[in-house]
Amino acid sequence: MGILVFDVGTSSMRGVLMNEQADILCQFQEKYHPDFHLSIYVTQNPEIWRSVLYDIAKNIQIWCEEHGHKVEMISLTAQRTSMIPVDRDGNALCDAVMWQDKRTSVDILRMAENLQCKVVVPIHWDVWTNFQADCDEIKVLKEGLLKNHGYCKAEVDGVLRSYVAANEGVFECTPPESAEGTWEINGVNGVLIGHRKGERNLLFFRCTDAEKLTFTADLLDSDVGPANVLHYTNNGEDYILSANREIDEIALYKVEK
Repeated sequence: MGILVFDVGTSSMRGVLMNEQADILCQFQEKYHPDFHLSIYVTQNPEIWRSVLYDIAKNIQIWCEEHGHKVEMISLTAQRTSMIPVDRDGNALCDAVMWQDKRTSVDILRMAENLQCKVVVPIHWDVWTNFQADCDEIKVLKEGLLKNHGYCKAEVDGVLRSYVAANEGVFECTPPESAEGTWEINGVNGVLIGHRKGERNLLFFRCTDAEKLTFTADLLDSDVGPANVLHYTNNGEDYILSANREIDEIALYKVEK
């Protein structure tokens, strides 16, 4: 059985043909890029996706004919929350509004104010907004955070806190007890971060001073492009399972104590 998987990403599309054992038989990739307008508009011509999809499908068809394989199943994975307005016939009415687009920020602020929200965290942009202030005001808690690809919230010691991961480390953000109070920003003791671009490193960040927010970084692996990383314990031993997306690899690392 031939299983064809299309991965429609932000900066490229890949078509991967696998067998039933998940062995990669062939793959093709074409790159493109969205259009950035001013500081908030991000769009993409959907016809580029259509053209690239057809090109990759054609290349895989040719490969299958040459090697005696047949595509019997197709799977598709696409990028986050990008949106293409279409008519009733499925024709695009305008360029796709990409997931990085920030034009709705003011609308989000107004909706949150009407819902009496105290805090909203727009995913991926690390902008924290205090809705006790004016609706048009965005309160920046910390600047200079690059490659911020992680956010989660958790209740610690009875307090709901937020965690933001960036190139400079991982930061714990504790909201004030009252509208007049201030946010508390601290560095997290240690965290694993993977980069899919640049040197494509897998790094372990260790906070050396929680008050000054200084970190050291240990290089665990390079040129692998991790997309997701999981730490787990088995029989008292610590392991790291990493999906090294950019080299099509799942790697298991054992932590030596």
